[in-house]
Amino acid sequence: MTSIDKLAETRSNPAQKDKKLTESEAVSLITAIVQRTRNHPEIVRGSSVRGTLALKQVLEGFSLIGDQGLTRSGLEKAAMITLPPRISTRQGTSSSAEEIIRSIVREVLYTKGSSKEKWNKENKKETKKLTLDEFMAALQNLSLSRTLESEEFEEYDDEYDGNYEVIDDSIDSSGLSMKKMAKDDRYTARKNWYPSLEKALKDMMGQLEQKLINGEISEGDYRYQKKKLEDMLNAASYLQAQVSGAEIAETVMELMEARDKQWQKELDFQDIYVYYHIKQSQGDSDLSLPKRNWYALKVIVDFLEKQGFVESNKEGTHFSITYKAMDIMLKNLLSGIPKNDNERDTRRKFSKHATERSQDTRRYVTGDVFRDISIRRTMREIARRRRKTSEINRHDLRIFLKEHREPKSDILLCVDSSGSMGFHRKLIMARLTAAAIARDALRNGNRVGVVTFDDLGKAEVPPTDSEDTVMRYITGITSGGNTNIGDGLKCAGTILKRERSRNRKVIMLITDGEPTAITQKAIEKLEKSDKKDMTGEYAVIEARNASAAGIETSVIHITDEKAAGKNLVESIAKAGHGEVKRVVRPDDLRAIMI
Repeated sequence: MTSIDKLAETRSNPAQKDKKLTESEAVSLITAIVQRTRNHPEIVRGSSVRGTLALKQVLEGFSLIGDQGLTRSGLEKAAMITLPPRISTRQGTSSSAEEIIRSIVREVLYTKGSSKEKWNKENKKETKKLTLDEFMAALQNLSLSRTLESEEFEEYDDEYDGNYEVIDDSIDSSGLSMKKMAKDDRYTARKNWYPSLEKALKDMMGQLEQKLINGEISEGDYRYQKKKLEDMLNAASYLQAQVSGAEIAETVMELMEARDKQWQKELDFQDIYVYYHIKQSQGDSDLSLPKRNWYALKVIVDFLEKQGFVESNKEGTHFSITYKAMDIMLKNLLSGIPKNDNERDTRRKFSKHATERSQDTRRYVTGDVFRDISIRRTMREIARRRRKTSEINRHDLRIFLKEHREPKSDILLCVDSSGSMGFHRKLIMARLTAAAIARDALRNGNRVGVVTFDDLGKAEVPPTDSEDTVMRYITGITSGGNTNIGDGLKCAGTILKRERSRNRKVIMLITDGEPTAITQKAIEKLEKSDKKDMTGEYAVIEARNASAAGIETSVIHITDEKAAGKNLVESIAKAGHGEVKRVVRPDDLRAIMI
């Protein structure tokens, strides 16, 4: 029985309400409650991370003053204090926020039964033995996981503690390796992947040997088929023991490049095999052995799928790249310390945390608001004075000392997704740049939206504080069409003008700076212009229009050493009262931090 199942079993016993919880048990229950607020059908906006911290602080405060403390009843009381003001209920809902939170809390704390146990019961299915011939035939068109999903072999326990984390272990801090380290949910290699695959492949070898013994195949056919299975087994062994995080990041980047050259969102296995075949024929000596072999390449894709870096479709014939893959690439590219003082200054400038708050406190005075109360310091003060709950008054409250805070920003990433970005890894650099900016901005309390443009600008993600939403969309951006920078800026400006928040408004244009398209309406407006390049002039005008509305426009120039389009991007940034940063190679991303 797992720890989760044990927790579920205790919820059904009323006598357990006041039994002390361990810290890990309390954290698990808090996480479950907050997560439920985000998925509840009657809640539009669930509790944020701050709500989670507040709930934990109040519970710890109860423990300090001896009022219920780390118990289920204490947790219920703490949740009813902290969570109702932090959620927004759906319009037309008859239940109040307090009623919904009470229902959620009681469901999590006291409902009998394990959701995992229920899922296993509902989804249990019979397995059948997969023959060698079926395996080889299915493997031609399906992913390795889909081919083996009906294979009958011993299951290995998923719930194990020895997960794998990407860590920096190279001499120059530029590479990462997969080593057995403390648990990290972002880069987890499931322990059962290699033993299960090894057992399945060796079972196939046993079937193959039996065919040879029975005279069903010749010795030549036996060696030929065995070589395929050995290639897969060797590839699996290599991935389990030797592959580095840097190599995984490079492999994901190669998959993106193969996809961009096809101008499509999904890849089939044939696409990636042809891509590597062309690289090999062009003399790429750095290409690892598993990537040069059809069957070994199947194992690579399966390994990436097990890590959550790629995701196959329902039929198992195509796969797409997930936003977790973007995360490992960013970790690889942005690892290490700044190389020089200028870069260190840039990182400091763009990484400034706008959400920092002084830890000094003072006594409550009339006019102070709830959000400035330090719950932790207040609870400590009450505990120090040995006050009972009934004796607490406003003079016991501790208030954070206010300090100057940087204004928050609404950032619109305006990403060039035209056909020209699909070559020379330009769209990959654009995605990584957009992801790096978005991740840091969101984690510093800003909001981020995304606009893409090819023939026209397209409003894709309005300003939001959801990192998952933004990162998923950025990962899935595909290339195609002409380059209409002006319409992309117009679309981004229109979105930000509609936003009523007092946040600073910023457009981050990410492009190669080579426009090739313009709308008919824009042509009509520019008929009297003496500029030869109307496509570029249209972009500058839209940056100027945005600036007039108080919107800053900066440019990330995805280019090469020749810096084609340099004059235009500088003109756009000047008109938008922003700045220009060049990204020629992946290392340049280190300076693009917000």
